[in-house]
Amino acid sequence: MQDQSSFNQFADFMVQAQQNLPELQQIELAIAAQERLLISNKRAFYMPTVAFGAAYDYPIETVNPGDPLPIPGVEINNNPTWNAGFNVSIPLFAGGSRKFQKDKAKVSLYQLQDQQKDVNNMLEVQVRANMEKVNASYNNIRLTKSALQQKKKYRNCY
Repeated sequence: MQDQSSFNQFADFMVQAQQNLPELQQIELAIAAQERLLISNKRAFYMPTVAFGAAYDYPIETVNPGDPLPIPGVEINNNPTWNAGFNVSIPLFAGGSRKFQKDKAKVSLYQLQDQQKDVNNMLEVQVRANMEKVNASYNNIRLTKSALQQKKKYRNCY
């Protein structure tokens, strides 16, 4: 970088490249998901599990109500029935699996953050290399024009 304007141009290229690189967007979304998983695993230490279930059975029609029962001693109940259940579980002992899951999510998050830094570094190197190629090409064009002018100048002398 020769001056401030070329540095500003490089910074603009970097911002555009970071906004448009799908790999970075994918990693950012994966980091957000991993952070949510880590929060969920931390909450699993103290948040209870709550479940509720209910059922209602109503016989619509009895088939052949006048026929004798097929099995002696079994009575068919034609009345509606219902039941309900409520369950609350508090995590007291999980054998270390909850801590393992939390640590695993934390390590995965660190890996994704490192991967994001690596992709950013590779992107910066690639943008720098491409800018150097453009600069070298520009210098080659300038030198070629200068050589052409010198050739025309010396050609007219002979």
